[in-house]
Amino acid sequence: MPRSKLDTLIYATILLTPMAVATGYLAFAPTPAPIVIVEPAPASVCPAPAPVAPTTEPSEPAEPSEPVAVEPVATDPPSPIDPSIALAGAGMLMYDGQLVISTAPDLSWSKGQLRNHPRAWAVEVSKRVDAARLPDPLRALADARIIVHAADGSTCTATTRPDSLTIFGRQDGELAYPEDDNDELTPAQRLAVREQVFAEAQLLRARLHRDEGRCEGVWARAAALPAPAVFAAREQDEQDPALRAKLLAQLAGMPQIEALARAYRQHNAESGEDQPAWSVYLKDTLQVTRWDELSGTRSYLNVVIGDGGEACSGLFSDQVAVLFRLDSGEPVAQDDPGFLHPLAVMDLERDGHLEAVTEGGLQLESRGPTSTLQRFNIPYHGCPC
Repeated sequence: MPRSKLDTLIYATILLTPMAVATGYLAFAPTPAPIVIVEPAPASVCPAPAPVAPTTEPSEPAEPSEPVAVEPVATDPPSPIDPSIALAGAGMLMYDGQLVISTAPDLSWSKGQLRNHPRAWAVEVSKRVDAARLPDPLRALADARIIVHAADGSTCTATTRPDSLTIFGRQDGELAYPEDDNDELTPAQRLAVREQVFAEAQLLRARLHRDEGRCEGVWARAAALPAPAVFAAREQDEQDPALRAKLLAQLAGMPQIEALARAYRQHNAESGEDQPAWSVYLKDTLQVTRWDELSGTRSYLNVVIGDGGEACSGLFSDQVAVLFRLDSGEPVAQDDPGFLHPLAVMDLERDGHLEAVTEGGLQLESRGPTSTLQRFNIPYHGCPC
């Protein structure tokens, strides 16, 4: 049966409707985002930085700038050094046949047991020294060549050794008395006295060594230092009238002599003792010693006024020393004072300022910038009279 036009239209509508719907959906639906796959770049071991283009034109090399001052870091100031340590080796005393390296020993330098050295009416003790504990200036003298000078200017050479150093102390007299009606000190008392003497020890000493015989004198100097000028006492007639007259004429107007004269008169006025007039005392106590430079041309007169009195006598005991240099035989007063009863005279630095061993060998004094090089004393416990 043939289809009518209406039937054909109906079938066409049924077939085309789904296609039209799909086409409309696709036309109005949003476009999906594209999927991008990124491949990782190959890793670089040490990527070089990209070069930076200069922002300015290259210029000439700059002039070097001034150095910048750097403030020092604050530190604790160094501990002051005792003069006898700082000047160690320049001039040293000799005591009891041993070299006095220092008159300011530190007990922390010692080691070992306290040793007693028996001596009548005195206590002497010592301890060995660990040379590694010494300050550098002293350690250098623990193993050194030493030139020892006698009072007459003669010399001998010896050496020190690190194992021959001791810290030494001595005190004289009665340091303690027996207790509980005992006739002698107990062992405990003796030990206490020895420990007290060592606590006040005066010297760092060194035993000297030489191949033949002993090396003795009154002072010494390290052989490594420049040789000093040494003087020897020369015998002369102290009663030479012409010389004494010249000296007295110059002494009369010196301030130190005038001060001594005033002290003498005041002492006599207060004591009530009948003493000679000052002019007589001046002439009677004038003592003159001449010192000639060995291997040199200088000569000095050391003049002492005053006799020192007597212990417990109440007599006037002040003294003054004046130094004169002989110039063509004529005495010329020096600005530096003289020395009281020197045992030896020298010019350690050859600077025109003299040094001398005085006080019976217990002091090495100088007329230079450092007045005392070494000095010590031996305390006495008892009546000085």
